[in-house]
Amino acid sequence: MTAVRDTAGVNSVAIRGGIVAVAIAAAVMRLVLGAQWFSLYGWAAIVLLLLFPLGRALLQSSRRRWPVWVLIAVTAVAALIQIGFWLAFFHAGPSGLFLGIGRSMALPHLDTAARWSAGALALIWSILLARNFIAFDSASRR
Repeated sequence: MTAVRDTAGVNSVAIRGGIVAVAIAAAVMRLVLGAQWFSLYGWAAIVLLLLFPLGRALLQSSRRRWPVWVLIAVTAVAALIQIGFWLAFFHAGPSGLFLGIGRSMALPHLDTAARWSAGALALIWSILLARNFIAFDSASRR
């Protein structure tokens, strides 16, 4: 397989290789660390790992880079909040109980907003990546 670059210099083989590497890392984390760990930390860790190849793809092909940086930052902050909450919950000792109580009180009010926010982030990433790869595909056929 040869590396094909579009006009912005995006190497599709390297990007796809990065995504495959993240998928393998996800499978290994799930098998080695178990289902409970993966349900708490795993998805956020996978999102952080995916930010590198996907962010690189979008940054290399975008004319305006600041919206991509904002998207990367918002996604990274959301994933880090998820990881940070569960780290604090499990490592705070008896004080972690108050985090759990606060979460159980806030979650019914924030659950819908959290789902819509996560869905909006996923939709924005999907649209930008699809547009990027469609543009790449049309540039590589010329």
